[in-house]
Amino acid sequence: MMKSQSAKPTITFYSKEDENDITMTEGESNTSEAPLEIICTANIDNPNSYTYVCEWKIFDTAIGEDKPILTRYEENTNYTLTKSGSYGIKLFVTFTNNGDTIEYESDLLTITIISMTSIKVFPKKDIPR
Repeated sequence: MMKSQSAKPTITFYSKEDENDITMTEGESNTSEAPLEIICTANIDNPNSYTYVCEWKIFDTAIGEDKPILTRYEENTNYTLTKSGSYGIKLFVTFTNNGDTIEYESDLLTITIISMTSIKVFPKKDIPR
């Protein structure tokens, strides 16, 4: 019995807080500082004799998946998140072989970006009123 075609997408980035690379898998979420370069890896599983096309979508979760800020048709890609907000990332893969088509859609991966430069810390006596 042949295993079904699928993918195991991951998002990898360097965490300044942890001083280490972080790798996220489907369904996970994380928080980090801007700017944040992310590496999106499809990890295609069991393509067998199927050809495939990968589509990465990155979107602002407040706006929704239907209006992505980025769409790329690459198996693996990099992107830098530069603004504060919550970003959803999904991978779509279409496998085809002699008229047979298999569609794959990943679970959502979410990264929340905070901008440390926008946070101002005042000594208690200097708090603006």
